[in-house]
Amino acid sequence: MKNHCSLATGTTGLFDSPALPRFILFLCGFAFLACAHPISENFRSQVDETISFGAVLKDPSAYIGEKVVLGGIIIETRIFPGRSEVEVVQKDMDRLGYPDYGDLTGGRFIFTRSGFLEPEIYAKGRAVTGGGKVVGHVLKKIGSRDYEYPVIEVEELYLWEKASPPTGYYDPYYWDPYYRPLFHPLHLPR
Repeated sequence: MKNHCSLATGTTGLFDSPALPRFILFLCGFAFLACAHPISENFRSQVDETISFGAVLKDPSAYIGEKVVLGGIIIETRIFPGRSEVEVVQKDMDRLGYPDYGDLTGGRFIFTRSGFLEPEIYAKGRAVTGGGKVVGHVLKKIGSRDYEYPVIEVEELYLWEKASPPTGYYDPYYWDPYYRPLFHPLHLPR
């Protein structure tokens, strides 16, 4: 007879449980799904990874019909009869498609989509990732300067959750002069 709980050794038989492998499999599956790219694998398999945003920006006409995945920060969403335009400041993306919030950018582009995109939802400052094909370019103004925007007819569009900065809350009953959390603005390596 197998002993699952031994008072003599103090073991509880936790790792002998038949449910443990299923629980570990569940955790691995959940971790995998939590790290999924917002643009479908099917669409991304059609994208030529050698085409950079800089090349599309330089000569959009040379890439008409090519599928691209781009991301960035929304500047403005404009509504026209039958379609919407989202003007975006391009940002490099991480392996999961999340645009960087840093100051580096390759320029601007426009996502266009038939139908209505609510400008209060697709608002200035929100991060967006989209996949679509290059359909041309349009000349608009930024201030008093002319700017040629590549236009991407978006097939898949993902609006990221609003980023909320850490609150920096400290427990008033705990104080340690050497404690600095990683998100603290004064975090210094020791």
